[in-house]
Amino acid sequence: MRALPLFIVLVLPLLAVGLVWGQPQLTVGPTVEVSPLTTLETLEITPPENIDPLPLPKAKGAIFVATLDIKPGVVFRIASGAEHVIYARKRPENLTSFDFGPWLRPTPKPRQVLYFCNAVNDKKIWYAFGPGHEAVLGSHSTYVREVDWGPGKALYFSEASGSAKDGRIYKLAPGSPPTVFYTVKLPLVGGFWAGHFAFDPGGRLHISNGNTSGAQIWACPPAAKPKSVFKTRGSILGFHFTDRKTFLYTDGSPRLRKAQLGGSGSVVFTSPKNHKYCDVVVR
Repeated sequence: MRALPLFIVLVLPLLAVGLVWGQPQLTVGPTVEVSPLTTLETLEITPPENIDPLPLPKAKGAIFVATLDIKPGVVFRIASGAEHVIYARKRPENLTSFDFGPWLRPTPKPRQVLYFCNAVNDKKIWYAFGPGHEAVLGSHSTYVREVDWGPGKALYFSEASGSAKDGRIYKLAPGSPPTVFYTVKLPLVGGFWAGHFAFDPGGRLHISNGNTSGAQIWACPPAAKPKSVFKTRGSILGFHFTDRKTFLYTDGSPRLRKAQLGGSGSVVFTSPKNHKYCDVVVR
């Protein structure tokens, strides 16, 4: 039997999921000759040599955004007053939330991976090793609203249904199935949550209400009630902390805003082509 080409990308198998009562199931997409007993700890997944790395600047502080109005979805880098495409999806689908992080398994040649989802109508979590690459990391039992790289060297993702029922944030760490990291109880956050969340540099969880008027950002201590730490008359979709108090946020408009907790927001960039921003990452 001929060996598989090195450039074939294996999809992450996530096991023993859904055995806990009340936890939605996360299944995996198609795999290439992978044992059903294989976990992330034993699966050899190496970035293919024939895929160029993502064109990410070495200097810190670069700003990246995603949009609601472009298909196939893209990630822009904002620089010199313009939007520069650093990644474009292969499929004619949205890209509404994203983050960069290391691959979930140590590799001989570490590289940054793009993790993303389509909150509009998709239950999958996707990843890309570089431009032109796109693969399924896993499939959730309901829509995946946001993905973020966070504390514990793990990937986090959310499920939410607006005002219908409480939402959840899951933690996905190497060698483990997704576990519930935090449950968003709607009565404690104004009755509405669309799945948006972020961690500050100290690893503290914050959530924003999302696409609703009068949105707020809530600090969410693990053993206490959420506390409102920022208010605005409009929406707050994706947001990203640059320090413990300062953050950038999107509201579904062509404007990217900057604010401090307890303060007010101001516009720092407006899309030259009126794209509707829905997520922002600073790295």
